[in-house]
Amino acid sequence: AVPRFLGWSGGETETAIERAISEKLLNEAVGEEGFFSKVVSSPEAFSREALSGLYNTYLLIDIDSTLDAGDALRAVLDRGQSVILAGSNDRMRSLAEQFGIRYETAGAASYITFPAESPLHLGGTVPFAGPGYSPSRAGARVYAVFSDDRPAVLSMREGAGQLIVMPFSLVRSSLAAGTTTLYSLLVRSTLLAAVPEREERASVASVQLTVTAETGPVRARIATRLPEGANLLWANRDNTVKNGDVVFDLTADRQAQRIMFVFQSSDRDAAKPPIEVQYECQGAFVSQEKVE
Repeated sequence: AVPRFLGWSGGETETAIERAISEKLLNEAVGEEGFFSKVVSSPEAFSREALSGLYNTYLLIDIDSTLDAGDALRAVLDRGQSVILAGSNDRMRSLAEQFGIRYETAGAASYITFPAESPLHLGGTVPFAGPGYSPSRAGARVYAVFSDDRPAVLSMREGAGQLIVMPFSLVRSSLAAGTTTLYSLLVRSTLLAAVPEREERASVASVQLTVTAETGPVRARIATRLPEGANLLWANRDNTVKNGDVVFDLTADRQAQRIMFVFQSSDRDAAKPPIEVQYECQGAFVSQEKVE
């Protein structure tokens, strides 16, 4: 599935510099290619967006609101979607504890490292600025550990979805390190690891494919027709839309280029649209294949 993430960061006690760091973290995590995404800063906005059905992955960073988001989180987890709780303040820990997470202080630990089998696919070490906490829950999978080998990032099934906890402050750690690069990479890797492999039938659907040209640079056209009455919500590349037809024009090369788009249809049972790939040959576009 295409990553469609809703972020909620900060709150009532967040400073201007912390807000700037949080925004930079999320912008870098999304990257140039981008995801379908939105970031909010209030519990009301988060609850409203979370129940819209537009997203499949939810990231909370250092929130400190006194209003409870537990019901909204349970609702999206029950739909088979994913939630990431990143932060070590009292509010973040309280939210996680509603899902049976228990904590111990990280003590003298000063950095985080990643087991070889971690789905985050990261290497090396990442320093963190305390306080940090080591989470535990029966049956959970360890994605990262502190320098004393205690769990630092846990993943677990919750409802029909996936819950990931990262009980240390990404914003505070970025400020202490003087860079957001390491932490935005960690956020991006965690978001990608959290994207549901399968989603229940819903009004929002996504498509992604990669385009290559083994013979070198050549103009390419990717065309599809959306289901009757569907609307294109987002795409990671420029496109043209006319009467339900969506066309992407690009220059294909040996290096794979990814096309992703998200659409909304009133028919939850509508099949994903077939994709037609065309390459330019002697001034005309010639159809190569259709991808179902």
